[in-house]
Amino acid sequence: MIAAQAKEAATGGEVEGAVYSPLDLPAFDVSPEELEQLALQIKAESHQDTPTYLLDMLKVIVASEKSADVLFELRGLFREIFESLIDEGNWKQLNSVVDKLREVHRRGDLAEEQKKAVSDMLDSLHGPKQMDAMASRLNADPHVATEDLLVFFLHLPPNAVPSLCKLLGNLKFDEHRLTLCDVLAALAKDKPEPLIKGLTDSRRSYVRNLLVVIGKLRNPSLAQAVQPLAAHPDAGVRREALKTLSMLGGTGMGNPIVGVLIDPDEGIRLSALSLLKTGKYTTPFSAWTPVVTHKEFLNRPLSELRTTFEVMTRLVGAECVPYCHHLLTQRLWTNRKTKQSLGALAAEALGQIGTPEAISALEAGKKRFNRVIRHASVAALATLKRRDL
Repeated sequence: MIAAQAKEAATGGEVEGAVYSPLDLPAFDVSPEELEQLALQIKAESHQDTPTYLLDMLKVIVASEKSADVLFELRGLFREIFESLIDEGNWKQLNSVVDKLREVHRRGDLAEEQKKAVSDMLDSLHGPKQMDAMASRLNADPHVATEDLLVFFLHLPPNAVPSLCKLLGNLKFDEHRLTLCDVLAALAKDKPEPLIKGLTDSRRSYVRNLLVVIGKLRNPSLAQAVQPLAAHPDAGVRREALKTLSMLGGTGMGNPIVGVLIDPDEGIRLSALSLLKTGKYTTPFSAWTPVVTHKEFLNRPLSELRTTFEVMTRLVGAECVPYCHHLLTQRLWTNRKTKQSLGALAAEALGQIGTPEAISALEAGKKRFNRVIRHASVAALATLKRRDL
């Protein structure tokens, strides 16, 4: 009898061999509100797209599955979801999938082979196929939101920099490029070599973007690689190179920057002068010779000429005395007004230098018939006498 009671309890009171109607099953009371909620849930699930459905399922499995072997076997599913979400531009869901994959990677019960496979899968996120897919998605719409994509990029390892540089070169829209520039500035801080390598690229916009990134790094050691771009054929690149150099705060030989002073763009010339005025660069007078003998030099605005002489005098000192002496004593048959203005600037420069050779040149200028040069030479000598008192 006890055995029969136990069997009855195990079978929920059902009698073995008996046939039951659905009407004999227990009934549950369901309120109209619960029915409505259930209907809405069924409708939502029926309209759920496949990647979202798979992602929800994946979250449940990762949260509940204890076997590392089973989780390891899901790597193919992760890869499929990656590709689908990138094609859709669903960056938020992509971040969620990556988080789950990292969660699997952190498990302590993964074998070394399994851990490496998961690590390779994470590295595949910045592989050529994925980067090309992202470029296609971003280039299809200039208004694609990048907030969640920025989060995705910032979680990539530093070894993703070369792939991200390639992606940067393939993007069409400025907003997307600027987002990626911020990412590269964060990831390439300790390994800027791919950025430097890209500066020789023929694509002007790409080079300008790389210069923006390099400027954000604030690493003075990169200035030497940027200096040659001050002579780039594209004015936009030249302008950005000078801006980057001012941000890097480099030092050393400034010959390439002096060479910019023959640029046809006045704004670029003034940027170069501002950079040289910092006094962080050294130059010989030979670097200035092509500038002061350039056919357009006499046509520069007087304010620019004055700044040029001030900077040149500060950087080369007594080396420019012979040139200034020439300006004081040259014939004024042509371009009289401009030449006498240059002579006056030369006298001021010689007064700043103050060497015996400079004083001798000023004595020669004091004897000139031209009133402007004569007065400038006298004034410079008077300044020297007051300074020596």
